[in-house]
Amino acid sequence: MKLYLLSLIITLIFPFFSQAQVSEQEYKALVAIHKVIDGEKRKSWDITQDPKNNTVNSTWWGIKLDTIKSSTIKSPQNAKFRVVELKFYRNELKIVPVEIAQLIHLKKLSFPHNWIDDLPAELANLDKLEELEIDNNYGLKHFPDVITKLKNLKVLKFTDSFITKIPKEIENLKMLRELDLSQNRIEKLPKNLSKLNRLESLILNHNEFTSLPKQIATLTSLKELNLSMNELEVIPSFIGNYREMRVLSISATRLIEIPDTLSNLLKLEELDIGFNHLREFPISIIKLTKLKKLDISANRISNIPSQISALKNVEELNVNSNKLYNFPEEITSLTKLKKLDLSFNTISQIPFSIKKLKGLESLDIAVNQFSSFPKEILSLTKLEVLYLSSNSIQTIPLSIEKLTNLEELNCRQNPLSAETIKMINESKALKYMTFFYDD
Repeated sequence: MKLYLLSLIITLIFPFFSQAQVSEQEYKALVAIHKVIDGEKRKSWDITQDPKNNTVNSTWWGIKLDTIKSSTIKSPQNAKFRVVELKFYRNELKIVPVEIAQLIHLKKLSFPHNWIDDLPAELANLDKLEELEIDNNYGLKHFPDVITKLKNLKVLKFTDSFITKIPKEIENLKMLRELDLSQNRIEKLPKNLSKLNRLESLILNHNEFTSLPKQIATLTSLKELNLSMNELEVIPSFIGNYREMRVLSISATRLIEIPDTLSNLLKLEELDIGFNHLREFPISIIKLTKLKKLDISANRISNIPSQISALKNVEELNVNSNKLYNFPEEITSLTKLKKLDLSFNTISQIPFSIKKLKGLESLDIAVNQFSSFPKEILSLTKLEVLYLSSNSIQTIPLSIEKLTNLEELNCRQNPLSAETIKMINESKALKYMTFFYDD
């Protein structure tokens, strides 16, 4: 007899097995779960039910097994495998099957895109659980108490679920490394959050914070912090406490300045402070010499300081939608640049020194004030993507064929001549390039 279930995957560590033998307890739990979610009406769970041998077919969706090492674990009912991951994706679940609690070897449990409104208390039995994902469950508007009893949890992703409050008992999750509470309606965090001293990643974007929660000041093990899309106006000086930080995102808030203590984050590799109200380039960034990605887009910056040359490791720089009138020549000293976005400014010329950006692969100068094709670009022989749209360019020289690595050229909303369009379309050197233009 075959059972069917939407989006449930069995991936074996040894994929050449067609069937995997699990314990009787786990087998019965899986069959019970199947019945609870009305699996007979689904089309993607293709298994062969064999109660005698407790076997499951390796094409089960949403389940991952690993082998039982007989030298360390007594194999129940001659089972050779155990269920370690279970994922319910878009199963229209409203109630979480309590039978899940019988899968005592579970390490990862996911309920993305369902309609559950609570988690059963029985899940506290999953003392080996390390990862729990509860994404996009619009019926879940509170933080279930049972989560705080999963003391070996290392990763908790509880996003897009309209929760407004986090219980103080979250301090029980001493092993937590990653906490993602993005896209909720949280205004405050409990003081006890400061006790999660193993926390390395804290994702709080798209909430309703008006200030940086002081409860996180002591979380000095943080390597990633995302506070984007909140109503922040000030970043307190304790941001400098996070000396292990690698990724920091505070975009789309209301910031008008960045504290000097940001310069303490000497291990920072990615910084996103785009879509704020900054009028000047934050000079504290200059000391962050390990930066690889810097996004200061959609601010009100009109000048890039010469000191930016200290950021020798930057590979991606986004300065679009600012108030730049000239191409910042200082940028050409960033010789590791691979991607540069200067779109939506009022730049009309490119300096000859751009040739120093020998590794540049993507250049976006769309929506500026170029009246002619900037020939200085022709020295960028590794260029793969070039955006020139919404300027006033009429012709492109045949010498663009020098850019033999060019894969995409976007010239839309330019008054290109018919001769130029014909030349590029008929170019054998550019025959593999995608050319966007207006007819």
